Amino acid sequence: MECLIQSTISALGFLEGDVYNKEPDCYVCARDLIRYLRNDTPDGLARRLCGERNIVQNDLIPILKSSTDEPQLFDVALRLLINLTQPASALFEGQPPKDRASWQIYAQLVRNLQNSKQAFADVQLFAVLGQRLKAFVELEWENRQEEERLVVERILTLLRYIFAIPNTEQDRQRTATDVNSQDQLIWALLDAKVDEILLFIASRQSEREFHIAVLEIFALILKEHTPSDLALAGEERSAEQKREAEQQLATAVAHEQQKAIAAARRLPARHSNFAGSYTIKGLKAVNATKDVVVGRPINDVDKVAWLEDRKAKRRTPKNRRPFDGSDRTHQSALNVRLRLKELCLRLLETAYNRLMRTAKGLISANNRRDLSMRNSDSHYLFLMRFAMEFRRLANTPLNQVSATVGVEAFHHVQTQLDSYLESARAEKTEAKRHGAKARYAIAAYKESLMTLQWMGQSGSAEDRTKADEITRHIFYVTEYRDLSASVLRKYQPAYLSKAFLRDLVLATHVYLRLLEQSCKAGNIRIVQRKRRRAKPKRKQQK
Repeated sequence: MECLIQSTISALGFLEGDVYNKEPDCYVCARDLIRYLRNDTPDGLARRLCGERNIVQNDLIPILKSSTDEPQLFDVALRLLINLTQPASALFEGQPPKDRASWQIYAQLVRNLQNSKQAFADVQLFAVLGQRLKAFVELEWENRQEEERLVVERILTLLRYIFAIPNTEQDRQRTATDVNSQDQLIWALLDAKVDEILLFIASRQSEREFHIAVLEIFALILKEHTPSDLALAGEERSAEQKREAEQQLATAVAHEQQKAIAAARRLPARHSNFAGSYTIKGLKAVNATKDVVVGRPINDVDKVAWLEDRKAKRRTPKNRRPFDGSDRTHQSALNVRLRLKELCLRLLETAYNRLMRTAKGLISANNRRDLSMRNSDSHYLFLMRFAMEFRRLANTPLNQVSATVGVEAFHHVQTQLDSYLESARAEKTEAKRHGAKARYAIAAYKESLMTLQWMGQSGSAEDRTKADEITRHIFYVTEYRDLSASVLRKYQPAYLSKAFLRDLVLATHVYLRLLEQSCKAGNIRIVQRKRRRAKPKRKQQK
């Protein structure tokens, strides 16, 4: 089977400079590879061979760029590319690997995806995909064919898979402000003006079937950035901000210097046959008449930690180790942040409300039935939190996020949070996945409270009136009053991260601040039922 797959890959064609020379059987071989992947072995032999040969970079991307006038070849190459770029967890049906061999296969698939990620940072590739999208959305509804609709759906799926590929090993070695592979993908997409087509699709009610895919693409584009970095990009920093940045830099430098000094003072721990034995005068052993004997030199006798190092350390079970579910963010170069800021502003102005309203209904209807949409709800909550925080920091009009401001939005976030926590307690094997989703829900709840506070302090008269109505609701409904206490009681470090706990504490702080302000303003009334005095019984007349 391996030889057959290798020969099929070789029969696709070859790249000579910038020109891809297709073999006569290129179309047939691409279809054969799709069949091999469909009937793949449990260990993913065909998928691993295609990844090792890196046919994504060497064959499929050049075929897409050069076969714009061959719709059949373009379609089959697109289908094969989608199959090879889907997440590595798809081989295990969304479940984590169960044994060592499965983990090795999973790691190899992830490495293959990372090796092909750099090839997607091609403006010409995004331009070809954008032309297909633009040609479809410009057609009238009655003139659209089912084949063209499937191609558009596949292109959006491919974009979603591309931006979901993890960062490469080289990205982790770059500095914080250097351009990584994700930034290069974003830059290529913006240069090809694909973002304009995505915004057009998101703003049209007639294109609602593609709204979930577009929402996930925007969420994946913005996932490695913080709203403050984008909203404040291009603005001159104040003296306080400069002082804070200098203080952080000085703290980091001092920390590194202390680590270097400690490493220089650390004596090499050689075997006792070479280092000899030592006695510590004044520190008695189990036998009170003798001193403690150690087999290696001690730097600081006052610290008794070296006594514990000799003992076998107790290992924490895997299901009880603290869960690190925080998102890894970085500050991109200024030109990337400026272009992303412009993208966020255009998203809020033209498409955000329409996109969030339609996506919410589609996710609620299909989330339990479609495996490909299992992360759509977390992407919805992430984009909700990101957009509301960006709007608050950029000080844009509140009506740009009206779809996620109100009593209905609070109810949706609260019910989702309760659902994730209950699922984490019930499904032990999927607890961390539900815990990560709960983190997005609590972050969206916190930002909703922050927006509510902004409406009461900096909003217009209409915004303050609306804020009073919402605060009155969340203060009188029991579920919101007891949310912080109930979630704190359910907190488990095994599947809820420290970032979740931090957002929960901040949300509780903002809630109590809003409650204090409402009490001082006299907007909260507590009705106490008066105690009825029992009337004295009349004496019965004899």
